[in-house]
Amino acid sequence: MIDLSPESPDIKEVVSLSDVESPPSTRSQVPLSFKILSVALVAGIGFGSNWSSGVTGAMKSTLKKVGQQLPGEN
Repeated sequence: MIDLSPESPDIKEVVSLSDVESPPSTRSQVPLSFKILSVALVAGIGFGSNWSSGVTGAMKSTLKKVGQQLPGEN
């Protein structure tokens, strides 16, 4: 039979994380204007990347057309 008396070294106390006090947070809350600005910046970067690849593709196809016309003119 197992000894369940308080002096028994086999029994450990279980402590819930909610019972332990956490240290106070030193981080302040981010202002709403910063959050809106960050979302707008990320959206602008995504739009700029998409627009840039479209412009690059258009210039590339234009240069290919011009390159095909030049040898025929000579």
